[in-house]
Amino acid sequence: MRVDEAVRQALLERKEYAAEMRVVLPDGEVRWVLSKGRGFYNGDAEPHHMYGIAMDITARKEAEITRLHLAAIVESTSGAIISLTKDLDGTIRTWNRGAERIYGYSMEEAVGKTSPFSFRRAMWTTPCGSWKRFGTAATWRAMRRSG
Repeated sequence: MRVDEAVRQALLERKEYAAEMRVVLPDGEVRWVLSKGRGFYNGDAEPHHMYGIAMDITARKEAEITRLHLAAIVESTSGAIISLTKDLDGTIRTWNRGAERIYGYSMEEAVGKTSPFSFRRAMWTTPCGSWKRFGTAATWRAMRRSG
């Protein structure tokens, strides 16, 4: 929805409006702006004036675009990409299609498992010696689900 349409609809419905817009500056730089506001009405319930704010949200939008781009890469890769909770307690946070294909478990079956040992018994062989940390990752031998 265009910003002018959002403002008009908000005034008609007597609601606040919020709209994100992409702005190209005269030098060609692209910025993202979030515009928010609300109308004030006279005694006849007609819009009298508006107050609002415009915020530069370029950094947030660029981070969002980068996150979406990286998520698309992770999801489209044929390799297994799995993330665990920050403290490496074994709780699986993400599980891509590559992991589904390689290990035979769906994302729904893998994500959110809170007991690393019970889940690991169902899914993994014995860890390589023990959980080995490489930065924020862990290494283990995986066993494909049978069937």
